Amino acid sequence: MVVGTADALGGLFVPERLQAWVILDRRLNAMVYVFCVQTATSHDVYDQLNVAQWDFYVVPRIDLALTDQNSLGIARVKSLSGGATAWDDLKAAVTAAAVGQERDDDRDWWGA
Repeated sequence: MVVGTADALGGLFVPERLQAWVILDRRLNAMVYVFCVQTATSHDVYDQLNVAQWDFYVVPRIDLALTDQNSLGIARVKSLSGGATAWDDLKAAVTAAAVGQERDDDRDWWGA
């Protein structure tokens, strides 16, 4: 059983072990985080503008907060995201991950 409160992050459930982190005013301000990894394996093929050479990992705010970590390695990011998202699917993945991540002080950035 996880003990926590629902109002420390403006309506999100916060486990007791993370409440000190929130009290110190260290909080995640975005609803969704996208981690990007350039996958070119040599300088000859490297093209930072070629989106096919990038892996995108979409992680909702609460999943990141629940790690209770100050930093994450790529293996943990991959695990939290459920795997890479293609560039063409990134907008849909970010929008889907944002559902339920609202706080009282958030604005409706994806609405009409």
